[in-house]
Amino acid sequence: MRLNEVKIEQGNVKGHNYVAIRLARRMRMLASTILNGGLGEGDSVLMLQVPMHYDHKDPIAHMKELLLELSLPQGTVCFMTAADLHRAFSVEEVAHNGTSAIAMVSAGISNAINAGESSREGMVPHRQVGTINIMVITDKPLDDCGLANAIMTVTEAKTAALRDHSVPGTGTTSDAVLIVCPVDGEKCLWSGTGSDHGISMAMAVRRGVGTSISKWNGGNGDSKNYLRSLAIRGITLDHLWGAVKGMNALDPAWDESAIRKRFEAKLVALAKDINVNAMIQAAIAL
Repeated sequence: MRLNEVKIEQGNVKGHNYVAIRLARRMRMLASTILNGGLGEGDSVLMLQVPMHYDHKDPIAHMKELLLELSLPQGTVCFMTAADLHRAFSVEEVAHNGTSAIAMVSAGISNAINAGESSREGMVPHRQVGTINIMVITDKPLDDCGLANAIMTVTEAKTAALRDHSVPGTGTTSDAVLIVCPVDGEKCLWSGTGSDHGISMAMAVRRGVGTSISKWNGGNGDSKNYLRSLAIRGITLDHLWGAVKGMNALDPAWDESAIRKRFEAKLVALAKDINVNAMIQAAIAL
């Protein structure tokens, strides 16, 4: 399947930004999503943006309700994210040695973390929690084990993209992935990083995640917010205020609460200064 056969629609439904993806024909799918995940077939995908503090008592029922609003099949594979979809969504198509792949990605990286570490999610200022959602379509028919192998390849490509952009983590705490391949044809048993179709998938995903990270970070012309960069490294406003107190710079007669509010307001104001951001980003990269 080529990109010109895929219909991509962006919009808003009941206050939620979304990306609806409709395929030209039914395809085999393996997904880690909570709605219509697992192994199956389908021709539609929904990426849905929810608020940072999303706490719907039944998120699956909520997504099904929105599928009806959008006239999408109830079997649609559904992703959820708190990242700004209209800002961070990216599409990449890659051809390699007779194979092709399409990656559709939304990457929010506020709660990036290395696998095996405790979550830093609760320490991110303003709960700026993100998710990396990846959908990749390969033109190679895959057996079940080939689909599972593709998840490994896609995950490695995602982590490589995070490394490319100096994001300290192997992913986020809520990532999801969808592998899509043709129904018909001789099915391949593998999709590793040494196979031609595995390489095309990895290239598309690595580029797609990288593009999405750049958009999420403000690579479209805005300076990269240094507070966000510190937050995804586990350094919060609490830590910065603690450093101030550790320098014994406060007069006991001062109203600590009022001083802290002024301190935090100044940090937020400085985060809009491209020169301050550039200096701190350079220091982080050293």
